[in-house]
Amino acid sequence: MNLQGCVTIEKGVYKLTNLITGRKSFYVPIYQRHYAWEFKQWDDLWNDLYYLELPKTHYFGQVILMEKPSQRQHGLWFDEYEIVDGQQRIATILIMIKEVIKKLEEKEALPPEELARLKEDYLRSGSIYKLELLGDDKEFFRRYIIEEESPPQSLLTPSQKRLLEAKHFFRRKLDEIETTFAKEEFKEFLLNFLTKIETIEVMVYPLKEIAEAARIFELVNDRGKDLTNLDKTKSFLMYLAYLAAPVEEQER
Repeated sequence: MNLQGCVTIEKGVYKLTNLITGRKSFYVPIYQRHYAWEFKQWDDLWNDLYYLELPKTHYFGQVILMEKPSQRQHGLWFDEYEIVDGQQRIATILIMIKEVIKKLEEKEALPPEELARLKEDYLRSGSIYKLELLGDDKEFFRRYIIEEESPPQSLLTPSQKRLLEAKHFFRRKLDEIETTFAKEEFKEFLLNFLTKIETIEVMVYPLKEIAEAARIFELVNDRGKDLTNLDKTKSFLMYLAYLAAPVEEQER
């Protein structure tokens, strides 16, 4: 428990709902690469969950976090975590959750207050977004993935195209499944699928010191899509620049 009364994350296996929900926000630091997952990783994740039989759970690998100073918004304190490893997983699963919530809303599968709770738990609480991506992807993720604004037709970066394609991938999957069910059966499918997502298990390693993050950073890569040598070199140089920056710049 930190000074503001928020719960500190400890090392261990967490269900996704316990890791993500609550007064927490996560951000990708400048030394990390941009969003890199593609069809194979999205399809693997979808199939892992689609074919999972409850009450079994899906193990989603590791996430390494470094706790940062809490921030206060509207009288409430939010714990903030820097994602040292696992940003691809977290970003992808939140895109999937966003699309499931959208379908639940369209089909009126849950009361409005329950839908509002899900959005607050996984997407945005007031002005605090659950996940902040790197550079221009931060605003893109907010506006076009979470807030559903119409995306621009040109000038997208490769990572922004992948974010949008991930959104469309999960939307298409849900649309395809919908054609195979009666209305009430599809609602039940959506609720069961949401349960599968919420009970995903993640091994969490929290870090307290930036030196720990430096050591870990050199050893780990995200599951599913390897870093190229150029990625590694660029990221390491960005990390050195990050370490050399004043503390206030590191925090944002």
